[in-house]
Amino acid sequence: MSRRDDIAALFPPRPATPPLAHIVSVEATTFGTREIVEYDVRPGERVRAILLVPEGRGPRPGILASHQHAR
Repeated sequence: MSRRDDIAALFPPRPATPPLAHIVSVEATTFGTREIVEYDVRPGERVRAILLVPEGRGPRPGILASHQHAR
């Protein structure tokens, strides 16, 4: 077993959870929109994130900033 496998074995497997995303709010900015979103990471645990969406048509980069705190 590799060192990575040894470390991964310390954490129990987590059941797959559909994200069930929900938009909390949308705000216009000088670059496009800022959306506050929430999604499930496991049953009973949701994460709030900021999605920055640039204005304009066509393929554009978006930025998702999320931070989950372990319990």
